[in-house]
Amino acid sequence: MIYLRRNAIKGIFVYYGSSDSKLRGSDVIQYKISKKYNCKIIPLSSLSFMNKFIDKLIIKGKKDNKINSTIISKFRWILINIIWIMQHYFMHPLFLDRKMIKRINNYDIMILGSILGASFIKKVIKKPKLIVLDHNVSWLFTYYNLERLFLIRRILVTLIRKIEIEAINAADEVWVLTEHDAKILRKDADNPNKIMIFPISDLLEIYDSQKINIITERSKTLDIYRRLKGKFIIGFIGSLFKPNIIAVRNIIKIASRLPNNVIFLIIGSVSEAFKNVRVPPNIIFAGYVKDLDAYLALCDAFINPKTTSDTGMEVKMLDYLKFDKPVISTDVGARGFENFKNVIIVPIDKMTKVISELCKHKQYNG
Repeated sequence: MIYLRRNAIKGIFVYYGSSDSKLRGSDVIQYKISKKYNCKIIPLSSLSFMNKFIDKLIIKGKKDNKINSTIISKFRWILINIIWIMQHYFMHPLFLDRKMIKRINNYDIMILGSILGASFIKKVIKKPKLIVLDHNVSWLFTYYNLERLFLIRRILVTLIRKIEIEAINAADEVWVLTEHDAKILRKDADNPNKIMIFPISDLLEIYDSQKINIITERSKTLDIYRRLKGKFIIGFIGSLFKPNIIAVRNIIKIASRLPNNVIFLIIGSVSEAFKNVRVPPNIIFAGYVKDLDAYLALCDAFINPKTTSDTGMEVKMLDYLKFDKPVISTDVGARGFENFKNVIIVPIDKMTKVISELCKHKQYNG
């Protein structure tokens, strides 16, 4: 059970991400948790002079388009893992900003939004209780994303696992998001009882009817609105990330077995992976959109046919559940959401049938 009296504690949340990060993926989880406990938020890079330098390089690379996120390559994940490892070791006390550490020692709790640097930070903080948010099993995440580069994968997984075990054992508490991840991490923990499952329900916001009406009015101004009118719309959100690419391939197979009045609206940069791919006519790639809620309001249901990278929680599920509509998901995609209202957990080969039944229900009930 995780419980902190918000008014009785003074907390600081150290989030992982560059200082220009837009809220996406794990950023959303970190932000929501920090707000829940009224924590002051600072970036991980602010604790270390060397990580400040890395942060600036990453931001400059993005601005200069030297970091091309559209390149779907194993080398991208090798680079990301090398950066993670560097960022961890640059949290060594030799590189830490002593003034920042002194400030942190005035707080009651320190929530670290990553495993990186946890074992070093624990050595220099005196007062704060150290809580590590491990939003997925980091070494397993690396394992899944480098599945064919066996030697490189073995080296990187070994290093990331070492960092993760040290972080778990250094922390006073470790917060994870699913029972599945908790079981894995408890096997490596010196004290399995410190691994606690953060209640996902605390991260969920469900829109009331008034807010949905406002968003629905915005959706009517979208260029795509008339094209979708009278159709049964199933939404999917995905960035350009391997598990999302595989999920969209699953959607293409499902879409090919359904009539053209069932439209799959695929939102996000994952569409870049399918620019030259022939897809069924009932698939629409919206790409990156500024008003995500307006596009989601167009949907009658949502889908999450994830079959790979079985660790962590799918943040897109939080977006789906805001609208109180059916969410069709595999068991892997629904980790942490198994008991939520509207979540229908079925294998890929049963999704066509479920969607057909939802379409009939809409026709009968208007």
